[in-house]
Amino acid sequence: MQRFILPLVLGAAWLLGGCVGMPPELAAGGPYRDITPAEARAGEFDGERVRWGGAVVQAVPQDGMTCFDMVGLPLDQRGEPFESDNSSGRFQACIEGFFDPAIYSNGRHATFTGRIDGSVAQRIGEAEFQLPRLRADQVHLWPRRREVQYVPYPAPYYWDPFYDPYWRYRRLE
Repeated sequence: MQRFILPLVLGAAWLLGGCVGMPPELAAGGPYRDITPAEARAGEFDGERVRWGGAVVQAVPQDGMTCFDMVGLPLDQRGEPFESDNSSGRFQACIEGFFDPAIYSNGRHATFTGRIDGSVAQRIGEAEFQLPRLRADQVHLWPRRREVQYVPYPAPYYWDPFYDPYWRYRRLE
């Protein structure tokens, strides 16, 4: 009996471990340098392959390509940006083809892979900044996260159509 338990446990761990992998388009093309957009602003990392992600500020279709203005966010082990109050820096990612700004709208999370390709001047509010530009070859749009509120039900033995747990706190009129 014991000789069946170990292969069963290892097989279950292998199957469940495959569920948390990175999307194939983000895993291909590596290795990637661990450079943040704030570090790339200096211009000394041009041509390096990176994987950056964050929240979309705007998507601007141009002639044959779409450029995304992004707020960089840290990535988890799957390559998905997670909410954080610490930005890794703003950047612009440009990719060949048309990506609809209605789908890639403000606040959506996306991850890009590609090469750093210089910088671009961008006006944010009243100031002008130099943002690193990413010549992207892959983009992955993450599904929207929805907050789910769980409502606990009482244990089955407490269920009673006439039971009211707040009877002591009712105000009599």
